[in-house]
Amino acid sequence: MVQAQGVRAALASGDLGDSSVVSDLYDSANLTFGGVDIAVHTAGRIIKKPIGDFTDEDFAQLQNDNTATTFFSMREAARRLRDGGRIINVGTSLTAGTAPGYAGYAGTKAPVEEFTRILARELGPRRITVNTIAPGPVDTPFFHGAETPQTAAYAAGLSVEGRLGTVEDLTPLVQFLASSDSQWVNGQNLFVNGGYLTR
Repeated sequence: MVQAQGVRAALASGDLGDSSVVSDLYDSANLTFGGVDIAVHTAGRIIKKPIGDFTDEDFAQLQNDNTATTFFSMREAARRLRDGGRIINVGTSLTAGTAPGYAGYAGTKAPVEEFTRILARELGPRRITVNTIAPGPVDTPFFHGAETPQTAAYAAGLSVEGRLGTVEDLTPLVQFLASSDSQWVNGQNLFVNGGYLTR
């Protein structure tokens, strides 16, 4: 689909919780494009259940998919991005509130905020910015897979417009953070959720 738009693309697949896969991904980007300037990390997984119902395997899966994948991508980006680059992570607005059943998801996403703050400091002298966007509920299969129609409707009602977010609500912020106009926005966790939660 990307190539159909007349631009180059490279495709790699694997478990991003495996650091060798992440390294291979950046190798592929370097080989195809001659370097890396922008890294947008969106990997994640939701397992929605009370803490008391979590298995060890559930928790390990969330640590892999939400925490390890982000850390490995950020580490590789820190090593590979050219000066003036951009690192953009996707976190969650749930770090600003409490939602029963979401402790595993929010708890394994919360480290992304701290990784972002510290890496922004570490890469600042190279003019590489590091930021996280923190969406609320978004009308995608990722969100609906953990919800019933009733809980999805309740979540939609918590935004000031009474609806779920859309991918199109998020992309302008990502575009801005990837641009040269965002140079002075660094180390931030930016909520983009239609007033669903604020902090």
